Amino acid sequence: MPDWPADPARTAAPCASCGAPLAGDQRYCLACGERRADARVPFAEVLAAPAVATPPRPAARPPRWQRVAMPRPLALTVAGIFICGLALGAAIGPPAPDSLAAGQSPIVVAQAPAPASAGSGGASGAGTGSSPAFGSDAGTAGAPNDLSTLGGADPFAGAAAASSDSFLGGSTYVPVTPVPADPGTGTDTAGTDTTGTDTTGTDGTDGSGTNTLPAVGHVFTITLAGAGSGATFAHRAGGPRATLAASAPYLARTLTKQGKLLSRYYAVAHGSLANLVAMVSGQPPTPETLANCPVATDVKPGRVNSAGLAVGSGCVYPSSVQTIADQLATIAYSWRAYVQDIDQGPPGTPKACRRPPEGQPDPTQAERPGDGFAASRVPFLYFDTILDAPDCAKRIVPIERLADDLKSAKSTPEYVSLTPSLCDGGWAAPCLNGKPGGLGQEDAFLKQWVPKILASPAFKQDGLLVITFDQAPTTGDDADSRGCCGSKPGPNVKNLGGPAAPGAGGGIVGALVISPFVKGGTEDSTDYNHYSLLATVEDLFGLGRLGNARAKGVEAFGANVFDRTS
Repeated sequence: MPDWPADPARTAAPCASCGAPLAGDQRYCLACGERRADARVPFAEVLAAPAVATPPRPAARPPRWQRVAMPRPLALTVAGIFICGLALGAAIGPPAPDSLAAGQSPIVVAQAPAPASAGSGGASGAGTGSSPAFGSDAGTAGAPNDLSTLGGADPFAGAAAASSDSFLGGSTYVPVTPVPADPGTGTDTAGTDTTGTDTTGTDGTDGSGTNTLPAVGHVFTITLAGAGSGATFAHRAGGPRATLAASAPYLARTLTKQGKLLSRYYAVAHGSLANLVAMVSGQPPTPETLANCPVATDVKPGRVNSAGLAVGSGCVYPSSVQTIADQLATIAYSWRAYVQDIDQGPPGTPKACRRPPEGQPDPTQAERPGDGFAASRVPFLYFDTILDAPDCAKRIVPIERLADDLKSAKSTPEYVSLTPSLCDGGWAAPCLNGKPGGLGQEDAFLKQWVPKILASPAFKQDGLLVITFDQAPTTGDDADSRGCCGSKPGPNVKNLGGPAAPGAGGGIVGALVISPFVKGGTEDSTDYNHYSLLATVEDLFGLGRLGNARAKGVEAFGANVFDRTS
């Protein structure tokens, strides 16, 4: 940079151009803009000065592998050693097999043994107790028994005289590969949000991606009184099972030969409504559903936790809680509940979708002359998603409509629920109409309606009929409050057995499954419960699982049940 010349000495003097006065250190005239002295920076010299040359950038060094030179003889030696090694290995080694099957060593596949029946009693309900299953509790869980090996013997014949609780005795087991239970991780028992459920349910496969479920297109369900009638499918010789054979021969003999008996099928609680709600929604009991909802009140606060369970007390579920009916609507499938005596109410009451009065005592808790309808035996009447729907009266209808709907497969809904009256369902004995009620009435109801179902085009094409009981007896020698399938109390009640019979569930009730896809005259001793029935319907129709139907331990019907392939 050049040395700048020093400023000349400046004193106060007028501008040489215009004469305006200037200060001693003033370089420019404010009046005319004239510069008083030379510029401090010689701009012309700066602009004309040559640019400073930038030193050249050295060339980039090549990669290390390029800088290391290998002599040609050494490279040839290394390559020769490699080739000789390959040739020597091929010469002295064993010949390679053409395929995996041609190898010398067998492939060993380890398979876990089938789980044995659980221990005695307890919350699991899988062990021995005062009311053994309709088969031996000591039998292998999950191994269905083929009653046809008994030469067509009546399964209930001589029940009262049997000396052992085991009905099947030494009958032959038919090995059928069970469908693996949904792994899951449990349910929320404290009423707080939790991630302890399997949110996907099963996919209807055997674990290898092969679908093991049949193409069931129509499901029919019938639930009868267990505690009221004093008998179920699942009790000891000489006790209710003998009574069932004597008082309900159509159910105990005729129908049992046509279907598969699920001898370790449990109710989830004591209380008809609580069990029926579980079958259609997967919701666990509330104090009010255990008591059959004497006054229709909303479930409050009604928050649905991450397990899909509504938390609170009450018996009318908010619109955030779904049922199998709501699920079917998402895939354009139809459903209908056929209810006996629903159209026999007092003048002015609805002839269909007859809901219990809100906030008032339910007048249908007991029989009325000529009217045996009970709202608490129709679980769909306790969900806002159904009650508030404009087609409720087309979905919950008098039972007499069933005969017309069964005339063709197209007119038959994909999901059918049959609800008998308090008398014909066994909840009343004797009945106000003079009938004896109890088991005899249950059998008469089945004899009237089941043949219509079995003869219908829909059932013959792809039907599934499930007949079961709501709960086991709560009193007497056959009282049973056991549970199964990972059933736990909560989030709304801690005692699923109810005040009359505290326990972990509603006891063994059994279920009878009849279908073109099921071998008749057989038995399956796998543990199931009412949540299993819901899970089965959902799996068959390709739906997700609701509530406790997706809980750990709940197993849907699989290859153990659907064992008829031709």
